Amino acid sequence: MWVSGSKSISWRKQNDRSFEMIADKDLYSPGDTAEILIAQPYEGENYALITYERGHIYHSEVVLLKDNSTVYQLPITADMIPITYISVIVVNGAENTDRADFKNVHDSDQC
Repeated sequence: MWVSGSKSISWRKQNDRSFEMIADKDLYSPGDTAEILIAQPYEGENYALITYERGHIYHSEVVLLKDNSTVYQLPITADMIPITYISVIVVNGAENTDRADFKNVHDSDQC
């Protein structure tokens, strides 16, 4: 079970540069839409580079995350069979003069 909302959620912090990405199902078929919770640790608005790949990058997209618990919807297509890897890199503080920070996650979804 997971929850998403507009207020900051204190997700379990990792000691490395990773965070959790949680899919609503274990297995998808073409025509489904995967709902993927991006449970990243940064508060406020941050940009994320989201890709899906298998052998090469099929799609990349920069998304503005409004909070630290965004549900990303990914339409599942036939070219994602039999397995597709989803990557998310979140950049925090890029607009400031301070040093920017980042976190990333790489996971696979079965189609």
